[in-house]
Amino acid sequence: MDRGRIIESRKDNLIMAISGKPCCVLGTMVYIAPDDYQQGATVKIMFIHVPAAWLGMFAWGLMSAAALGTLVWRHPLADVAAKTAALR
Repeated sequence: MDRGRIIESRKDNLIMAISGKPCCVLGTMVYIAPDDYQQGATVKIMFIHVPAAWLGMFAWGLMSAAALGTLVWRHPLADVAAKTAALR
């Protein structure tokens, strides 16, 4: 077998293991977390909503900073960074 393919396979397995653990922890938190005394089970949506909102705000800030770099300094990599931060 090719050495490069073995290394790529190991990298893929490592990425799957690293990304799989937070998903398992999140699922466990949603399952084990007690219901709120006022809102009931609907409070558990915050386990998904809050990290997604933080990620969205981070992407918006990154795109804003990159767009500022494009407009002010006309740097070509700033435009690439803004396009990369925007999901298609």
